Parts: sequence; structure tokens; C-alpha cells
Amino acid sequence: MNLYTVGFCPKEWSHLWPSGRCYSEQELQIGKAPHSNRISLGALEDLVHRVYQYADQIVEQQAQFASDIQQLREAQEFTSQTVAQTGEIVARLANVTLEGFRNVNVKIDALLDSQIRTDDNLRNLIAVVDRYFSEGRNGK
Repeated sequence: MNLYTVGFCPKEWSHLWPSGRCYSEQELQIGKAPHSNRISLGALEDLVHRVYQYADQIVEQQAQFASDIQQLREAQEFTSQTVAQTGEIVARLANVTLEGFRNVNVKIDALLDSQIRTDDNLRNLIAVVDRYFSEGRNGK
């Protein structure tokens, strides 16, 4: 059995094979693949070298992925803390704003009472002035 008859040839590794394409297991069994009965030692060494290169690339990618995931976790932790702090600030602001509205409402109520009293006093004054002028003219 040689490397061609193993039946393992992912598409992304097709450039490792001498012809540049993968062969099905059926093609390999009936001998349609070039050199399906043997592979040279140089080709085997080249294939092994390329497999090790791919393995190194995979290990490097895995290390980069692990590093990236760690950075994402740190960023997520920072974001979570920031969101929590922002939530606390918004809650405090809402409480202060609510208390401010309560104070404004008390002042508006006092102003409204004062306006009602002023209106009553003004009406009374107008009535007195009307009587004064009415009685003064009629009394002559």
C-alpha cells in the first residue's frame, strides 16, 4: 500500500500530490492515478515536509486563536465592567432627576397656590374699586 491508496486527500491538500489533484479511492484501486503503484522517496520526503509545514501552520493558527480568544475575553470583561458602571451612573442620575422633579413639583404647587391667592386678592381689589367708584358717583 502506498500513500495514494490511503484514500485521504482533503481538497486543500491537493497541491501536495504530484498531479495537483486528489484521486478517489476507486481511481486509486483501479490504477488510474499516475504512479499509483509507487511513490519515490524524494516525493515522500517532500510530502512529509509539507505535512509538517501544514502542521506547524495549524499549531501557529491555534496559538493565534487562543491568543485572540484571550484578548476577546479581556475585552468582554472590560466591556462588562463598563456596562455595569454605566448602569450604576444611570441609576444614580435617574434618582437625582426624580428627586429634582419632586422638588420642582412642590415649587410648582406652591406657585399655583400663590397665583390662586393673588387672583382672589385681585378680584377683591377690583370689587372694592368698583364699589368705591360706583358709590362715589351715585352719592353725588
